[in-house]
Amino acid sequence: MREGQSKQKRKQMEKGG
Repeated sequence: MREGQSKQKRKQMEKGG
């Protein structure tokens, strides 16, 4: 997994969480 992907997923989670 790339760092950018993990960062993007975390951002999405924060938005939805």
